[in-house]
Amino acid sequence: MSFMSEVSTKENSWYYDTKYASVDVSNVGRSSHIVRKGESLWNIAKDHLKNKDASNAEVQEMMYKIAKLNNKDSLESINDIKEHDVIYLPEDLPVRSKPCYVGDWFEGGPGKVTTPRVVEKSGAEMAAESASKIKEIIELQDPAATYGQRQLYRLSLIKKIPEQLKIEHGKAGVKYWQELLSNPDEKSMVIEKSYTYSPVQPSALHIVKKSDGPYSQTEAHLYVQADKDGRLKYAAFYTPGVRMNNISFDFTLDKNGSLAVQDKYANNYKEIEKLSKEEYGGLIELLQKYLDKELKASN
Repeated sequence: MSFMSEVSTKENSWYYDTKYASVDVSNVGRSSHIVRKGESLWNIAKDHLKNKDASNAEVQEMMYKIAKLNNKDSLESINDIKEHDVIYLPEDLPVRSKPCYVGDWFEGGPGKVTTPRVVEKSGAEMAAESASKIKEIIELQDPAATYGQRQLYRLSLIKKIPEQLKIEHGKAGVKYWQELLSNPDEKSMVIEKSYTYSPVQPSALHIVKKSDGPYSQTEAHLYVQADKDGRLKYAAFYTPGVRMNNISFDFTLDKNGSLAVQDKYANNYKEIEKLSKEEYGGLIELLQKYLDKELKASN
């Protein structure tokens, strides 16, 4: 490297370090984002600005915010994002233009404190957050590792996933599938019929969610099994973002709301949570409608 190019590199480094240090995200909210195929930090930052005419300087500042929000010490350390990675994006917190009373943060206004207002997250957002925590436990952070090494590492550490995190990830999956199946305009699902009791009459459905249209990469699977009368017995599913096991589905949910996680051996599940009717009922009803429609159409 020549003396001039070395000086230039040092000046650029000083400039970027100074710009990075000046960005403050201490009072910024955050939302999760699953990196899609072909996305880069630049176009994620530009899209997040929601301004087609944003200047390069504005996009760059957003990139710094994203890097800092994800605890990265430089742009370079976050520029290697890959498809399906979960990163956090900055969100503006609500600004109040009048004096804030404690009671304002509760239903009913000042002096009427009842239940705190909660901004409900979507199933996809919940799944992204729980998947990110699981990845930190079971994924080998070595770009040179082989597929076999990664699988051995995963198998050895699955047991390290806390029970509460498994429950969190399973509940996120229940909500994710309920929201997905309740959308009549959803075009990225592929539905296949399975045969158990009869070679001519289907008794189960395999529902595949694609990331972007029917021929794109698979995001998650769900298998719903019916009894001989066509009534739902149970659903087995992956929650998108990460697969804990490669042998069988991560979770099962039966018609009574028992959420189970795959145990030591394939097809052996243990109950981890008994969900309330409010948590599981909507998904069960939707799956029964899908069974009624798809299986009867084969008669």
